[in-house]
Amino acid sequence: SIEYSLKTLEIEEDNVHALSNLTRFLFIRGEEEEALIYAERLVASKADASELWIKKIEALSFVRDDEGVLAILKEVEKAKEINLLDHAALHWIAVAFYNNGDIKSARDYWGKSLQIDPYFSLAKANFDALDLPETNRDCPQVFTMDMWLSRKTVKDLASAVGKAASKKEEDDETFRKVVVDFFDKRPEIIRFVSMALSWGDVKAKETALYFSDMSGHPELLDLLKAFALGESGTDSSRIEASQIL
Repeated sequence: SIEYSLKTLEIEEDNVHALSNLTRFLFIRGEEEEALIYAERLVASKADASELWIKKIEALSFVRDDEGVLAILKEVEKAKEINLLDHAALHWIAVAFYNNGDIKSARDYWGKSLQIDPYFSLAKANFDALDLPETNRDCPQVFTMDMWLSRKTVKDLASAVGKAASKKEEDDETFRKVVVDFFDKRPEIIRFVSMALSWGDVKAKETALYFSDMSGHPELLDLLKAFALGESGTDSSRIEASQIL
């Protein structure tokens, strides 16, 4: 995907979709500095594109640039094209407002997202969470697992775990070694756990905790420690992380 996005830029250097996708894909792989370079090019792009605003907001949300997202919102409002934003873009705008401490605007935009798609799980979860005490509030939930891990990655992981399970009868260490070796070959999984613990939805967090517990991967345990001692998620999820450790 990265290779073909780069080929697209050779033909059209300011192609919005290619720049947006490169920003996302590189960030998912952990290549943050390079991802931010493409994010800057994306923001500056004046190319005509379908879903122009959506692709910009999406990419900036992935790299956690809240100020950038809100700056794009001002451009959208100036162009009087707020109606071109979909439910996901409105959700990411709400996230940016929430992270800036503007709960009222966050609630407003999650509400607008649900007006477009009443079944959009991310907007619904965050909108409902705003009425909970902070210790029980898992907010913001920004991404779902399928936004980070491709179907092929999940399928390959299931296959690797299935093969490792047959060795689990021998001992747990053998099982964990097989899983750890697979994780080391697929760094996007390590990256997923890191991001899911702080920004994933409830299911993504549960999966991140499961991956950590199942593998005992040293890097994932370090992430769990930071999570358990931090303020992301709910008290119960941080307690669960402590129990795994």
